[in-house]
Amino acid sequence: MSTQQSQTDIRVPTWPRIVCCFLVAPLVVPLTFFIYDVAFEGSSFEVTEFVGTLLNYGAFAYFFALLLGVPIFIALMRGRLMRIGYFAAATGCIALIAALIFSRYGLRPGGVVVGVISGVLAGAVFYYLGGFSRVANSPAV
Repeated sequence: MSTQQSQTDIRVPTWPRIVCCFLVAPLVVPLTFFIYDVAFEGSSFEVTEFVGTLLNYGAFAYFFALLLGVPIFIALMRGRLMRIGYFAAATGCIALIAALIFSRYGLRPGGVVVGVISGVLAGAVFYYLGGFSRVANSPAV
């Protein structure tokens, strides 16, 4: 057998690990907005501020992860597109859609940029937490 892995030979991580990715990766969004608020908007670094940001942005992050993230993940799996660039682009697009929707209801342009950045970061977290980097780079057995 060849030591290099062919594109059709990609193994996907276990479903419990993928579910864990869908539970953890969306938490990057409220964390990114909290860091942005503290660093650039002058918000206080308090537990109540963090919990408020977590509840406000986290609920929407999970909503969009389920509404758009699951179908896009299935499409990436079926297309065997298991590279970090695909995950980052997909989650960045999801975040852009969400941010543009919320910009109609008061999210400022800076918030749209932070939303897209947090989406890309969430895709990277999903990719590495799921072990896709090991799967994509491991030799065929």
